[in-house]
Amino acid sequence: MINFQTFGKISDWILNSIVFNKTENRWYGVGADNTVSTMNNLAFQPWGDKILKGNWRLKMLTVDTKGTLWCVGTESNIGKWNGTGWDSPAEYGKNLKMIAFDDNNNMWCVTNNHIVAKWNGNAWEDQKELLIWAVAWIAFNPGSPNKIYVIGTEHNLGEFEFNQPGLGIQSIHTNIAFKSLTISSDGSKSHLYAINTDSSVCLAEI
Repeated sequence: MINFQTFGKISDWILNSIVFNKTENRWYGVGADNTVSTMNNLAFQPWGDKILKGNWRLKMLTVDTKGTLWCVGTESNIGKWNGTGWDSPAEYGKNLKMIAFDDNNNMWCVTNNHIVAKWNGNAWEDQKELLIWAVAWIAFNPGSPNKIYVIGTEHNLGEFEFNQPGLGIQSIHTNIAFKSLTISSDGSKSHLYAINTDSSVCLAEI
């Protein structure tokens, strides 16, 4: 059981997802209009101007363990921020819904077919243990390399322990309909931030 605190909608902007870049001490948000905005603190103050970052329309943004921004564009392709624009490595393909990075900076994805896969350096490897759910989103908790959080296509939340694969994905019962989630850690505590289907923001300590 995880107890979530609901903040409600931050603004009239319809949020799809958020992510915190610890290196920059900055929140990024991606809206339903596929634009990007930022907040320069952790207090969820109003978002700044909405932009097309790097002239891309985005599905989502994430940050690797080195603080580099990555995205998935509306063409389901991956972009890596180079400081002024997006590099688009062709090897990752164009069938992606979202991506995430684990503690070892390995890239994971959810495909448009709701399959979880891990990049092995040359190709995506489907994660068979996670095929029991149709997955919409994943997130890793920094400092907990054996666990992954999962949102299903029915907006439900679950967790999977890699060192206990026989347990499968364990449902986490809440009254929230999840759209996306991200996890930030200050070294002693981790916080799970979720976007509800009505674009409100929810927070839980994990």
